[in-house]
Amino acid sequence: MIYLTPSPYLHERAYSAPAAFWHSPDIAPCFIGPASNATEVPLDTTVVADQIRPMGINEFQLSPEAPIARRVDEHSGLAGRCTTFYFSEPLQPATTYNATLFFSSTPVSWNFTTTAEPYYPRYEAMPSASASP
Repeated sequence: MIYLTPSPYLHERAYSAPAAFWHSPDIAPCFIGPASNATEVPLDTTVVADQIRPMGINEFQLSPEAPIARRVDEHSGLAGRCTTFYFSEPLQPATTYNATLFFSSTPVSWNFTTTAEPYYPRYEAMPSASASP
């Protein structure tokens, strides 16, 4: 059997969740991550918009561009919605990204800077489906 990870009990963690969020006064309560002006953002980050009162996100733009693998919309709380954008490859190191989310017709823009550290996959211990006790 061939394992792509160092052990059958370790699995690559695909993405980092933002460490800090911010709120734009231009829209209904919504927490966005990575935070505005954040630095040392991991290269495998996601972009998250956690909306307490969902307004609907029409579009997400990032400059310089980075390919998005998928967008996931999940219900959160009683009436909220959490939208997560996953990139198809790590972001560029030591790069300032300008991001814009379009909530209906309201654009919300911010920037964040990625870490200069190279990307190394992280592994977390999880029981493997093929490993026996």
